[in-house]
Amino acid sequence: MPQRFACLDLKVVIEVDSGQHTDQARQDARRTEHLEAFGIA
Repeated sequence: MPQRFACLDLKVVIEVDSGQHTDQARQDARRTEHLEAFGIA
């Protein structure tokens, strides 16, 4: 299960996961686009 850490003041999100998510590139890309839309990289 991935762990997510966020600092909204700095607009930073860090996700730590294992190799079990390597086949979810499309979902990861959508999540990244969503976060970037809010100015979070």
